[in-house]
Amino acid sequence: MLAKTIQRVADEENATLIMVGARGRGRISGLLLGSVSRDVLRYGQTDLLIMRYKVLEGDNLGRFCRSLFTKVICPTDFSDPAKDAILLIKGMKEVSEIGLVYVVSSGESDEQIDAAVRVAGSKLNSIVKEIERPELKVTTHVKVGDAPHEISSLADKEGASLIAMSSHGAGWLEQMVVGSTTYDTARISNRPVLIVRARKAA
Repeated sequence: MLAKTIQRVADEENATLIMVGARGRGRISGLLLGSVSRDVLRYGQTDLLIMRYKVLEGDNLGRFCRSLFTKVICPTDFSDPAKDAILLIKGMKEVSEIGLVYVVSSGESDEQIDAAVRVAGSKLNSIVKEIERPELKVTTHVKVGDAPHEISSLADKEGASLIAMSSHGAGWLEQMVVGSTTYDTARISNRPVLIVRARKAA
């Protein structure tokens, strides 16, 4: 498997990041994620940047790459892995704007959903207080619906340069190679996606 070879080389070189294109030369019309990028996402252990160029044309490519880390959407489920991903982005000097987003995806009634939205908003505001600094703009977004689609839609609406998220969320199982929300977001997004690998507790 080519993905295993890529990971082996990354380990040998002590690489901190693997970057792949979303689709390769043999891309099939309608295929959102090529087999190599999909396998590196699912089975890799190094932080991964999946590049997409769907929104780019001609000379815009170079300008886009130079501004890749300027406006970043950071989904969170308030877990420690999600917090680690946010802190990583916050520490990058190139980042001028972070959009924090939480998606409410469950609830048996409108009242339960409304309550979850209020709680999420309060938690997001607490994160803002932790990471804000004079030169960094931080916005918060609480959405209701399917998490991957809501995250992708928000990134498009906000003109984000990147989506950055942890490979796993709250309550993740060690046998899971990548969480379903992260996998599906990387699969359907029109924007580049940075996957920050969750570190197993010692």
